[in-house]
Amino acid sequence: MLNEVGEEVVTEYNDEDFFRRIKPENGIERILGKETKAGKIEFLLRYENQGGLFWESEEFIKRTCPSLLKAYEMNRERRQQRLMHHVAKRQSLRQRYTDF
Repeated sequence: MLNEVGEEVVTEYNDEDFFRRIKPENGIERILGKETKAGKIEFLLRYENQGGLFWESEEFIKRTCPSLLKAYEMNRERRQQRLMHHVAKRQSLRQRYTDF
């Protein structure tokens, strides 16, 4: 499917395919998680050439890899929408089988 600019739009995808398309930025391979600690937002990162995972501040992420942050937030929003669709579908089915 193509959008109005002629770019391909993927409606069904899995998370691994999504992350394969995202290029590392400034040595950061990908953002894996988000958490609020003591009122500050931190992101869980995987660096390209280092083992392990690291928590970094939101300010650091915005400065160092803004396109990875944007991609992470878009993917997170899509996953949330997919989850809500699944929950609504399950509730609809449950309602249908409990109404008699």
